[in-house]
Amino acid sequence: MLRKNMNPKTMKATKFREERAYSRRVSLAVSAENVFQRFDDCKSTRNASRARTTSPRTHGTFRFGFCGDDSAISLGNFNINAKVRAVFCPSSLISLSSKGLKSPNPIIFDTDGRIRSGWRAAVFIFIFGIAAVMFGTVGFMALSSVGLDVRSWTSLFLVANGLFSLIPALLAGWACGKLLEGLPYRAIGASFSGNWFVNFVSGNVLGFLTLGTAVVVAMVFGNMHFRLNADADSGAVMLSLISSFLVFAAASAFEEALFRGYILQTFVRSGLAWLAIAITAIFFGAVHAGNPNAGVISTINTVLAGIWFGIAFLKTRDLWFVWGLHLMWNFAQGSIFGSEVSGMHDIVTSPLLKEVDAGPLWLTGESYGIEGGIACTVALILSGLGIHCLPFPKPDPELLAMTEPPASNTA
Repeated sequence: MLRKNMNPKTMKATKFREERAYSRRVSLAVSAENVFQRFDDCKSTRNASRARTTSPRTHGTFRFGFCGDDSAISLGNFNINAKVRAVFCPSSLISLSSKGLKSPNPIIFDTDGRIRSGWRAAVFIFIFGIAAVMFGTVGFMALSSVGLDVRSWTSLFLVANGLFSLIPALLAGWACGKLLEGLPYRAIGASFSGNWFVNFVSGNVLGFLTLGTAVVVAMVFGNMHFRLNADADSGAVMLSLISSFLVFAAASAFEEALFRGYILQTFVRSGLAWLAIAITAIFFGAVHAGNPNAGVISTINTVLAGIWFGIAFLKTRDLWFVWGLHLMWNFAQGSIFGSEVSGMHDIVTSPLLKEVDAGPLWLTGESYGIEGGIACTVALILSGLGIHCLPFPKPDPELLAMTEPPASNTA
């Protein structure tokens, strides 16, 4: 009766969650063309420290789901006790040998027989690195061959660089999710399904409000103010807004697919959500630490931004909401308010407003942009708490089922 009242999406998510729970409760899912006859009892040998098992009369193979260590399998009236070797991914076929099977290496495999989340993340980084080099090399060669200008820091170069990095990140995430965890592409959270558009728009709105909060703090407590950009005509401003929006869209989409994509998600599925957020946020801050005019406060704020984005992902379990946050934060900062974006001022040629920043440096960020000041710190903390505590937006039930850790799991 309850299932009849469920909407199709909730029913699908419930079914997926039940299937995952079942695959872990039953350590081995057996598929064999011929049923096992029986196992002969182990016979003692002259060496008491060893035991020899007679060859089982079997002609089939086991299909392993999530394997455990010493497992007892019951097939009708036949009981099989064997040490089960954990496998690389679900549904791998392993034949039983007459000498039995070895226990999984606990450094590589967890108690469910899955490769541990740290190794899964390492496999993703390896695949992504190779794919990114290939896509970048072939892509830029193709653009150059048709006469397009792809010199560094042009808008075309920045958009192309973002896309040639985004596609490998999504493909590597899909491949790792499929091969290592048996998940569909939708689990990445970048498909055009569910509430993707609402989440994307909501992220953009909240991103603008968060940046606006930082600006207000800097104006009230510091010496920052703005004026209309009278140095450029309306056509140049409009062209700059469009081109910079594409640049920020491509760059933010890539960064979210890399830092809040498969790497974060695979740790979340192992029950290590907050550890994963902390690790990815630290790396997110590290890759921006070499930007022009970066300092201690700017690096701390970038790490806080990584935590902010991680909280946003946990809220909706897709990349659309967090992408909207990241996109509008950068776009409003550079294209609307005319501030440097993470220390870089060459991305936007004709912003809508001109920033007049007389400090103090610790509050407004000055030459690094507002991300380098305490005003940004205040805004990020308030926004992060709001996302975490408010009851909306709500996660997609199916994506929630695909990113929830099982009832009992280890990294």
